[in-house]
Amino acid sequence: PHGSVTWKLRLGELHEFRKKYKHCNVPQHFIDNRQLGKWVCTQRSAYKRMMDGKTSTLTPDRVTALEEIGFVWPHGSVTWQQRLGELQE
Repeated sequence: PHGSVTWKLRLGELHEFRKKYKHCNVPQHFIDNRQLGKWVCTQRSAYKRMMDGKTSTLTPDRVTALEEIGFVWPHGSVTWQQRLGELQE
C-alpha cells in the first residue's frame, strides 16, 4: 500500500536525521523537511491513540522500528514493550 511506502520513506529520513543530529526529536516545523516534522508529530499522536485503546495507524512492528533507532515517545509515556510485558504477566 502507498501508506506503507511513505511510512518507510519517512522512517529512513528519520534515521538520517538521527545520524546528523544524534536524536529523533524532529521539530514539527523542521525547515529542512517539513513532511518529516509533521510525520513525527503524527506518529506520536498515533501512539497515544494506540495506548488509549483507540484505532491507530501505528502497529507494534512500526513502534519497534521507531524505538530501535532511538525514537522517544512523549515524556512520561510507557513504551510498547512495557505495555506488552504488562499484558503477558
